Amino acid sequence: MELPAELAHVAYEAYGETPEKLAACLQDLRSKVEGKVPDSMSWLKGDDYLALYLRWAKLDIGKALERIASTATFVKEYSEILGDPTKLRGDQFNDLYNQGFLCCLGRTTKSGAVINLLQPSKMAPLSDPNDFIRWNFWVLQRATTDLALQVKGMVILENFAGFSMIHMMTMKGIPQHIMKKNFTFMNYCAPFKLKGIWILNQPAYMSILFAIAKPFMSAKMKSRIRLFGSDFNKLHELIEPDVLPPAFGGTHPDSGREWFENEKRLETGQ
Repeated sequence: MELPAELAHVAYEAYGETPEKLAACLQDLRSKVEGKVPDSMSWLKGDDYLALYLRWAKLDIGKALERIASTATFVKEYSEILGDPTKLRGDQFNDLYNQGFLCCLGRTTKSGAVINLLQPSKMAPLSDPNDFIRWNFWVLQRATTDLALQVKGMVILENFAGFSMIHMMTMKGIPQHIMKKNFTFMNYCAPFKLKGIWILNQPAYMSILFAIAKPFMSAKMKSRIRLFGSDFNKLHELIEPDVLPPAFGGTHPDSGREWFENEKRLETGQ
């Protein structure tokens, strides 16, 4: 939970975090969270989770408490899907991750934001679409140790190359309640500072895609959207090419497999 020197400097400059201030905020938040989170979700009251939410809220205790309470409500409401989120394991998501539709790159933009990749043309129907919900909570679990993500936030980089009307129909086939749950998690539960949703090779019918997703997006999330078209040079002003895989105009051979395999090893103590 203690930040390395570079991140500690960023956190101090951005929202005044010092080890002493974080410790005081944790102590205050611990006392307040008792009435908001049931004992059955004791994991959500652990210091690793509290620090994650505090950093998202820039040490605003009230704001962190509100989002923690929303997360507890979400877990309770969808308990039949999630069960005990702490028992989720990376191997459960092999089929989802192997599609290549969504990947956590484990590398950063020039400003230090962690990069997540989406390639909609690779999305295939899942035997259980609720795995998208479970995936969010596994990523939340892994985020408790990702200090760069906690301090500098994340960018979603989406490439629509190869995306056709057939793929769009696949997206439209995702049950509305699944999409709503995912956006509810992102809008009201996820303690991730979303720095941008950057879109490459958007199709001419992008307005149809936005019509599908926009009802579930917060105003803040909508404001983070930036369209690059096929202008990789513009993207490379924000992300070094040697960080990105070839599909995103880069030269790095890895598209997120290294991050996934490493996180699975870490959760087993290897």
